[in-house]
Amino acid sequence: MSRTMVIFSVLMLLALPVLGVSTAAADSLDITPYEIIAPERIQQEPFRPRAWYAERGGVEVQEPSLICLIVDLDSQDPVYLDSVPVWKIEPYDTIKATFDEADPAPAVYEITFWAENNWPINISYPPLVDTFYYKVGITETPVPGEFNLDPVSPDPTTRSVTVSFSLGHPTEITLSVYDLTGKTVTRLASGTWKQGRHCVRWNTSDAPPGVYFVRLTTPGFSASRKVVLLN
Repeated sequence: MSRTMVIFSVLMLLALPVLGVSTAAADSLDITPYEIIAPERIQQEPFRPRAWYAERGGVEVQEPSLICLIVDLDSQDPVYLDSVPVWKIEPYDTIKATFDEADPAPAVYEITFWAENNWPINISYPPLVDTFYYKVGITETPVPGEFNLDPVSPDPTTRSVTVSFSLGHPTEITLSVYDLTGKTVTRLASGTWKQGRHCVRWNTSDAPPGVYFVRLTTPGFSASRKVVLLN
């Protein structure tokens, strides 16, 4: 080993306590989120993301950061990121993290909670990930009497359903069905559609019973409607 590498290794060992890591537990840092308090799976109001974290490595961790990220499931674009600094967390202690208010556009989102030490390196094994619907059935920029997504009919149902919507002018659309995990079940329509009223049938024969969401998206407008499939 070169002299330079020896000096670097010694400096890193001396620095570990300052960085909040004991030399005996440098590989034992584990602050893992285990319960999401907010948002709810179907969230209708602006909210402050909240989650419970636990120290599971049995060591004191100084100056960790608890982090929350929200990503639009359709575009995969991040829409929210916040970090809560903590002075220290004792061995096996729990802590509730409350982040700044989130008020994204109506859509289906993936939310992730994790922790980092002050290097920063992830110390959550694993991060906590979930999906939620925000302001379901509420439009982003509605134009009364022009753009609209009607309630799905019939609902609840044991058979195919009709999805009706109106467009104020010719535009690109995406009409998709999602399950409660945020997974796309089927795409009912896409491409450029003309102005006016339209109806699309969803054949539910291949979908298991459960709660689903039909979402219409155009540039400047989106809306979602819930539908329940019975046995």
